[in-house]
Amino acid sequence: MELKVPSDAYITQYQQQQHLDHARSWIQHLSRQSIDHAPFFVRHTTLVCTLGELWDSDEKIDQMIKGGTNILRLNLSMGSKERYAEVIRRVRSLEKSYGHNPSVGIALDLSAPPVRTGLVNGSVDGTIVLQNGQMTKLTIDSQYENKTTSSIIWINSQYFPSILNSIATGDRIYIDEGIISLIVRDVEVNSISCFVEQGGEVGSYKRVHFPCERMYEATFNNLYKSDLEFAVQCQVDYVFTGYSINVDQIIQAKNILGKDILLFAKIETKDSVKNLHDIMTYSDGIIIGRGSLSLCYPNEKVFQIQKQIIAKCNIFQKPVFVITHLLESMRFKPRATRAEISDVANAVLDGADGLILTVETSRGLFPKESLTVLHKTCREAESTIFHERFWIDLKTAREVRGLSTWDPAYFACLAAVEASTTSNSSAIFVITTSGRSALAIASFHPSCPVVAIMRRPEIARKCHSIRGIHPFVYTAKSIFQEQLEKQLGSHVCDAHPEAAWNDIRKAVETVVISASTVNRKVREQHWISAASAALIDAWKLISSGSEHNEERSQLKHKLTRSLRNDCEQWWIAKAREMEKAATIGNSRQLFRLVKETDC
Repeated sequence: MELKVPSDAYITQYQQQQHLDHARSWIQHLSRQSIDHAPFFVRHTTLVCTLGELWDSDEKIDQMIKGGTNILRLNLSMGSKERYAEVIRRVRSLEKSYGHNPSVGIALDLSAPPVRTGLVNGSVDGTIVLQNGQMTKLTIDSQYENKTTSSIIWINSQYFPSILNSIATGDRIYIDEGIISLIVRDVEVNSISCFVEQGGEVGSYKRVHFPCERMYEATFNNLYKSDLEFAVQCQVDYVFTGYSINVDQIIQAKNILGKDILLFAKIETKDSVKNLHDIMTYSDGIIIGRGSLSLCYPNEKVFQIQKQIIAKCNIFQKPVFVITHLLESMRFKPRATRAEISDVANAVLDGADGLILTVETSRGLFPKESLTVLHKTCREAESTIFHERFWIDLKTAREVRGLSTWDPAYFACLAAVEASTTSNSSAIFVITTSGRSALAIASFHPSCPVVAIMRRPEIARKCHSIRGIHPFVYTAKSIFQEQLEKQLGSHVCDAHPEAAWNDIRKAVETVVISASTVNRKVREQHWISAASAALIDAWKLISSGSEHNEERSQLKHKLTRSLRNDCEQWWIAKAREMEKAATIGNSRQLFRLVKETDC
């Protein structure tokens, strides 16, 4: 989506940020804040919106995308696979009509276990009120599926058909993230009689938490695998799963999804918090399910857990999203409370990569207004972050944990962020094929946007996993690999080996410049190894003629691999020089290397 901003206003904005970033401490940075300063024109935080019936049309989805939605979340427990397959097709068609700019990721949410209430009087927006001290029943009898009342509440137990067998008298059952609490008085064949300990308003499709619901996992496993296969079939970009208590569950899901779908694990239980490090290692991202965590820990502990998980994910360069009760009041009101605004802002200040709206957009009356409030709040929060201190702390934390390596890409990204901060840059442009370089740069949370230019729309959609990346899909005809292959093969049968070598050298250099961001100074230095030089000489000695075609072809592949290896070795040497310069504080040497490598 094109963003038109007056250049003078844009410069003023970053002058304000420069004034703030050159503070020497967090407290000094905060003391310099001005209430009149303009927020960032470009929002960095990823916004995820859950599809709802109120805006399930091409026109309304288009409005939500243009309003700032980066990822569309489809909650599989609240809709059929047939319906969501059609939604995915329509969203892909819309994105294509934009020229893939903006790109829109699609996430399939597989909540585990999705035990929910039925429709209240046949209406999605219907509600009932449970009074403290009254008796009510929870039933799995399908005749009450669309007839939930205060005296009998139907629950969807398709994943756990024998769930009632795990309930005992005296157990507590929670509805709607713990807002409603029931105490079991009697267990019958198809229902449970309960005493309402804490009453309140209950709506359609509210989640029901049982104490022993994970005892019957055989049926759930089969349905869960079916849902994962559906995600693969629809080629979604993300899968959000609550079935993530341990590493085995993550590996099982990854084996089905493959490498093209990012798996985000929800941290919702004490076991998942305990196994956080292992879950982070094997998953592609983390989602902090605050609603479920509040049932496992005291409410006053949940904010601490959120900060801890976000910090760990930032250090390990793992995307982290926050979900549940962000703008809960906007389900029925067009204006958020100050507490909700502060909650959202603090999640951004903590370092969350994305925020997920659930009932606010899935069943709320003001989905577009909720998105607008979230967008504005994120912009304001991002403009108050002490970016310079933030990325320095990240760098230090990663070094302490031994996460910084001699990988040249790491130092190239680090140098790019430092250069952008020192020069007060308006943006960092990255030309990338896989998106990894853009993700690595953005993981340091620079103050300016990271504009990632790429060719594949599916890679652009995955770039929304880290905040600060603004993917741009370049759709013009590719010249990189095609040019290399064309030039390498054009003179196989040519009678002029010298001309053939000139074309080979030109083609290889073009690919290195475009794909590896190595400028002409690389070519001016002696980076070609003796092995490559020998292959060049061998190429010149090969006579023309069809009898030498196979030999030329083999030599072509060897030469290409050798030259690429030479370039990698050059990068490693420069990376070591960068590290040495950074260690001794030689800024002049560091920036000379940055300029030399075009970082």
